[in-house]
Amino acid sequence: MSKRYFTLEEAKQLLPWINQILENFDVKIKETKLLSEEINDLQNKLLTNGRNVVEDKLDKASRKLKEESSLMEDKVGEVEKLGVLVKQISPLLIDFPHVIEGREIYLCWQEGEEDILYWHEISEGFDGRQQL
Repeated sequence: MSKRYFTLEEAKQLLPWINQILENFDVKIKETKLLSEEINDLQNKLLTNGRNVVEDKLDKASRKLKEESSLMEDKVGEVEKLGVLVKQISPLLIDFPHVIEGREIYLCWQEGEEDILYWHEISEGFDGRQQL
């Protein structure tokens, strides 16, 4: 499959959809962190407390963590299937492959920015962002 390149207009038109798909990831990350902490606590309690109650709680928390993680992975995959590069999920940072003057660059957008205002060389990354 060939690589997809986006025009600036195409990338801008995708932003609302991407935001909708990946909304509340900060909340999901906090939830998964709390679930991970709960699982660690429960695993430690298994060593000192009654196994049945703790094992039930541990199983429930582990299933919930797996579900939340899988859901987030699916949503990121849905966005990446279009050719958009999800570089970071909190805060959300995405790149759109773009061709300018015959070379590939990335149009760059970070959560909180109202529009796609930056680009960077592929080799530079976020630190090399330049205003469009």
